[in-house]
Amino acid sequence: MTTTESFADQVNNFDFYFEMSDSTKTYYKGVSAQSEIKQIAESMTANELIEAKKLITVEQELIDRYFQGLFPEVSPEPQPSANSELFKMAWSIVKSGLAESFSIALKKAWIIMRIKLQGEVTISFAKETGELRNALAISVGKLDTVEKGFVRYMENIEGVETWRSFRIERLLTA
Repeated sequence: MTTTESFADQVNNFDFYFEMSDSTKTYYKGVSAQSEIKQIAESMTANELIEAKKLITVEQELIDRYFQGLFPEVSPEPQPSANSELFKMAWSIVKSGLAESFSIALKKAWIIMRIKLQGEVTISFAKETGELRNALAISVGKLDTVEKGFVRYMENIEGVETWRSFRIERLLTA
């Protein structure tokens, strides 16, 4: 058995409920096993840890609880918070000249984020002809188009979901 297989086997057979035992012997045995697994992991290369991760069958939640940071290169990248994304979008709108002030840019960014987070948001914007258009936006596409000055959204028209877009500078805020 290789080091990788042995390590994965130790993690799979680890007593993840040792803390709940009323036996001090069981508790200290669990603490010792946890410490041993962490020491082995520290001596392994990143590639060995990645291979071991593939062999581990235990729920990720338990691994994170007892061996936090054991597989950092395997863990997903942290996602930015909605507030962070909102303010980045607002600043992008201001820098692109699509709003007269940060306050207006923030209102426009908030409308776009509400569509992304909630779906089914009524929006109003002026078409190129000057005509006002009201739409019930169900969802938005990728927000990388904000810097280009427009947002793609999905709208349900007569039972058919259709992709549409609007120019950010023409989005009306309350």
